[in-house]
Amino acid sequence: MYHHIREYSNLDVAAKNISVSPEEFDMQMKYLSENGYTPITSSDIRNGTVPCKSIMITFDDGYHDVFTHAYPAMKRYGYV
Repeated sequence: MYHHIREYSNLDVAAKNISVSPEEFDMQMKYLSENGYTPITSSDIRNGTVPCKSIMITFDDGYHDVFTHAYPAMKRYGYV
């Protein structure tokens, strides 16, 4: 689960605890993709179609940075 995908200062402890930078997020999505993780949705769980090494990526609060930073990275790796 992610809260913010944004740049933050190392001095901003509160932001660091709930944020990852766009670069960190991209590296995490790349790792998941390269290591065979399959993105799933809540519909997949309801339908019982959950493969091994599945992952559900969620975002708390729906901030704009999900669209501007997370969405492009997820799209690049074919993640929903």
